[in-house]
Amino acid sequence: VIDVQAGLLQNVITFPPEGAFIVDSDISLAGPQRVQFRFRAAKLKLPGGKALGLPPFGKGW
Repeated sequence: VIDVQAGLLQNVITFPPEGAFIVDSDISLAGPQRVQFRFRAAKLKLPGGKALGLPPFGKGW
């Protein structure tokens, strides 16, 4: 999910039937063809409604 106006990016990798790896990021335009990002949260959704928070790491363009 990319929402440039709100400055948000969310990457989701699903592991059916219940799992997912989700990373939330802040984004900002850095030029006509470049977007800067900074990871701010990450979690692994596990079966049974459980979730494991992971440290977000990384930034770049």
